[in-house]
Amino acid sequence: MLPAQIAIARRKWRRWMKRIAAHVGQLVDDDYFFRECMDAAKQGGHIAPSNEVYQLFIRMYAVHASIGVRRVLDRGKKTYSLIVLLEKIAANPQLLSRTSFVSCYGKLRDLGEKDYDSLAGTNATHLPPTFATDLIARLKAAERNLAPVTDKEIAHRERKKWIGRRGSYAELHAALKEIDAVACRLNFLLNQDGRNSLRAGNITEFQEDCWVVWAGRKGRTPPLATHGPNLTGAVDRPLARARSVRLRRSH
Repeated sequence: MLPAQIAIARRKWRRWMKRIAAHVGQLVDDDYFFRECMDAAKQGGHIAPSNEVYQLFIRMYAVHASIGVRRVLDRGKKTYSLIVLLEKIAANPQLLSRTSFVSCYGKLRDLGEKDYDSLAGTNATHLPPTFATDLIARLKAAERNLAPVTDKEIAHRERKKWIGRRGSYAELHAALKEIDAVACRLNFLLNQDGRNSLRAGNITEFQEDCWVVWAGRKGRTPPLATHGPNLTGAVDRPLARARSVRLRRSH
């Protein structure tokens, strides 16, 4: 490649990454709000598990998040996909050299050298192909239990009944955490963005909104220190089916 072509490819990858980062950020924000709402509904105690609107909210989140995961990991060549971007980098890792990376740091060159060491390896002049292929493998593993149910029941409804493993809300949450981690690492490489998560930095300021709606009060009582997989039954069960089993439909 000519120097001008290399510069164009780098700029394009950086633009792609910014779009992907925005999408991933929205997904992890929504995951936070979903889990916060489930906590509020559980601790509030005034919403029955069989409440139809409560169940609708859970089903809607399953569709929204599952499709979001598939979109960000789409293999289509015309999409802004994390996997497609990583495949392009794996095919041309030499384009992301130490020189080009460190040049973005200006007078903080020593910091840029240390950061590139953490990404490519000590004294590496170019990005190794394994950087991208390892991240691709992590993403494929993250969606392994979610892709079948998303493709066969959520995004498409096949005529033949599908009876495979459905995946769970806990696995959906875990997949989003892994996507967030991979996206952050790639965003660091391409845009020198050192965030550990693409989730909004001020998201906890809106925690109270979840509790007012779902618990009928402000704040946690008692407070929960961390988000674990067992905060509510909703996040441990299989992904909700698209239709209610309680609503009666006329024929």
